[in-house]
Amino acid sequence: MIKVIGLILLTLLFNLSFQVNTSIAATTERIKGTDRYKTAVEISKKGWNTAETVILAKGTDFPDALAGGPLAYSKNAPILLTNDKVLTDVTRQEVLRLKASKAILLGSEGAISIDVENSLRSLGLEMERIGGQHRFETAANIAKKLSSNKAFITNGRNFPDALAIAPYAARNEIPILLTEKETLPEATYEIVKTKTQTFIIGKEGVIDKNVEQHLVNPTRYGGKDRYHTNQIISGKFAMDSGKAFVATGEDFADALSGSVLAAKSNSTILLVQKSKLPATIQTIQKNYKHFSIYGGFGAVSNEVQTSLAGIQTIQTPLPLKNSKVRDKPITHIVTHFMSNAASKPEDPYNIKDLQQIFLDYNVSAHYLIGRNGEMHQLVPENRAAFHAGKGTLINLPYYKDQLNSYSIGIEMMAIGTKEEMKSMMSSTQYNKIHRSHIGYTEAQYKSLKLLVDDIVARNPFITRDRKHIIGHDEYSPERKSDPGSLFNWAKIGL
Repeated sequence: MIKVIGLILLTLLFNLSFQVNTSIAATTERIKGTDRYKTAVEISKKGWNTAETVILAKGTDFPDALAGGPLAYSKNAPILLTNDKVLTDVTRQEVLRLKASKAILLGSEGAISIDVENSLRSLGLEMERIGGQHRFETAANIAKKLSSNKAFITNGRNFPDALAIAPYAARNEIPILLTEKETLPEATYEIVKTKTQTFIIGKEGVIDKNVEQHLVNPTRYGGKDRYHTNQIISGKFAMDSGKAFVATGEDFADALSGSVLAAKSNSTILLVQKSKLPATIQTIQKNYKHFSIYGGFGAVSNEVQTSLAGIQTIQTPLPLKNSKVRDKPITHIVTHFMSNAASKPEDPYNIKDLQQIFLDYNVSAHYLIGRNGEMHQLVPENRAAFHAGKGTLINLPYYKDQLNSYSIGIEMMAIGTKEEMKSMMSSTQYNKIHRSHIGYTEAQYKSLKLLVDDIVARNPFITRDRKHIIGHDEYSPERKSDPGSLFNWAKIGL
């Protein structure tokens, strides 16, 4: 049985390899809610236990929230988002949790209605509104609350450049002013002319030369696209910590309120594509040892998260005969371990040997995690892999001999204790195994946790607990060593 398990693990390892690059290895976390309003609340909870002042912005557009970052930092206030017509309930609850005594609304009554204002007043909050006839005037009026003699100029019709500069601007209480691409709005000019230095964020395709000629002592920072501009900003306006916050560069929703938390941490915001880490961001990735991602997997995919963690992916699928079309919902994750120690104790994790085991026994798993954290995807999740075999789950008789159809199988390259391996090899053979090959590695746990988090997030019938994430031995009790006594569930938060 253990040899079969080993075969499954081998095939998985051969197919999908997330190989840890130790030069850029980092820790990652997510700050997310089920929508933009709840994500803003989670950001607030991450940075504030209490707050005397809260700042509210409309959640369906970006200008007011991003321009409000420096003001929020100056007040040590989180930015919360609300529906423009009624106070969003999760936002109301967060205001109460923070024990705020004052709320500042960003935008005119056309952006945030008087009903929202009245709802906040009913909570006993002192109210202030900073608004204008349009986004440019609102940003200008916010700027009047800041004393800096500098200003950042960003395109008021698009969010990425403003989002990228927002943490630095907030940390240094430098206003973010908005402009049209080809003309400088009067409200913006009235503030600009009082400054001694201005910084244009974006190339001429974003903010035209005609705007530049009306600015005071301007310097331009821009790249070939939003990600390149982000890279340039992170170097020219560097923050001091080894941490970065990460947001999608394709939508503004999840990161609207994130600039203030990043500023409090003295950290930059890096922009990424939903399913890809841009090449320009990869060049500065090594500068950071921790990444906090704004939003769920729909905003920033697991592929990007694993790339940030220093894990890379290689796909090598098993033949279709090693799996079948899935006809049941995914409700469980099953962990296994495998090796070829019985045949080659000195070289138990040779990938070709492991692959051959899968092929010889017509077994499979969806993923195989190697000793350095490399993950091999052998079977796509929409197919049922042959990894669980016969067995049953307590109080769930309909799973009897059917767990393949309901589960995702994850194999790990590992070897158990001498007692656990005695059915496979003699003591003499076991003693030939190098100590570093026995048990599990920290890199494996790191990769497994990321993979489990991703699978759970994408499959609503899997709860992140030990009823739904199990060892093979819990389904097939005769396989006592799978994943074995050396496996530490706590390492993956279970």
